Amino acid sequence: MVIWSTMLSWQATLTITVTVLIFVFLQMQKKAATDVLFLCGLLLVTACGILTPEQAFSGFSNVAILTIAGLLAITAGLRITGVLDWVGHKLLGTATTEKQALFRLPAVTTVASAFLLNTAVVAMMMPVVVSWCRRRGISPSRLLMPVSYLAILGGICTLIGTSTTLVVNGELQHLASEGISLAAGVQPLSMFELTAIGLPCAVIGAVYMLTIMPKLLPQRVGIIKQLGQQRREYLVEMHVDDDCPLINKSIEEAGLRHLEGLFLIEID
Repeated sequence: MVIWSTMLSWQATLTITVTVLIFVFLQMQKKAATDVLFLCGLLLVTACGILTPEQAFSGFSNVAILTIAGLLAITAGLRITGVLDWVGHKLLGTATTEKQALFRLPAVTTVASAFLLNTAVVAMMMPVVVSWCRRRGISPSRLLMPVSYLAILGGICTLIGTSTTLVVNGELQHLASEGISLAAGVQPLSMFELTAIGLPCAVIGAVYMLTIMPKLLPQRVGIIKQLGQQRREYLVEMHVDDDCPLINKSIEEAGLRHLEGLFLIEID
């Protein structure tokens, strides 16, 4: 304890303690809001005088953070306006086998993640892929794993493809504006500076996922199939709201054919 106190000031000790407590609380409370916890930790170290208010909240005006927020807003807009459903129908609507669906994913997922955050692209594609897999009786993990890695590979093709690159570039821009000398040849990144390296990696990764990965991924059986003959049969009646997107669509267009564990018998 004597060695600890002589090596670290009380400010450093408190900062480390707050950080450790945040991560411990995240492990103990799985439903805790991560952003709220980190904000509380930031406010605590600021109230103790370790950081000035200007230092504490300077990150919220960072160009990289604002860019990430803008891309997330664009992604949310695409989902709310129905563009995501339209893309999913065009992408996987006519595919009937796992192989056909797998060959359609690389172009759309990789290109989209190059210009949108890769995490947001995965979040957009997940409901589309899961819905298609359930209608075809295919394990969703067979396509969700390729989607995840394709988004990662697409994200390294441009500057705005991943939040990590944006944050690093924002720091480089800040250092350059402050007149701090960087290493020889180090400058803020341009939009397509990573493409020369990222694009070949994305192509090689896509080929690997189309040829080798399907042989390695397990075929997980859904809970409905596991129950087998122990399933109970019963009728379910569902009410369709006036603004339901299924209105004026055929059974096939609405995706109500070949439902796993369900069979549509009547529309009143």
